[in-house]
Amino acid sequence: YCKMSILKGCIPNILTSFRIAGAFLLLFLTPMSMEFLGVYLLCGVSDMIDGWAARKLHVESRFGASFDGFADLVFILVCLVIFIPYFLLPIWLWIFAAVIFGMKLLSLCLRYKKEGVIGFSSSKMNKFAGALLFISPVAACFVGIIPPLVIAGLVCLVSAFLELKSFR
Repeated sequence: YCKMSILKGCIPNILTSFRIAGAFLLLFLTPMSMEFLGVYLLCGVSDMIDGWAARKLHVESRFGASFDGFADLVFILVCLVIFIPYFLLPIWLWIFAAVIFGMKLLSLCLRYKKEGVIGFSSSKMNKFAGALLFISPVAACFVGIIPPLVIAGLVCLVSAFLELKSFR
């Protein structure tokens, strides 16, 4: 019983660890290849189910929330390293992304100051924005990268605004 209880408490963090390992594996795969997309999608699935598993198993923790935020950051940074040279984006889109990034960075700092947790809120809008950003490279296979990024960017802008507004 004790061993099962310990394992049960580790499942969400193991899923989060898979996302970190998968992110680093992406660095060694050909961008947008079937293998790359498979690992990329598995990273996304692990992000969707680690928090759900923690809540379902009643093993939520401050460490788990911070670890999830850290894994998100690793995944995002690895994706930026891969996608920036792969997709050539116009300067206006970079400016748009920089504004959103600044807003998200500010909300990250405010959340850490207020709650002591590294990460973004789990609001429905943040989840929707994250999902749109996540599927943008996959959608680029069909419609190019600009339309999915503009749509995701607009949703991210609204999400960032709402998150900052919540700290008033």
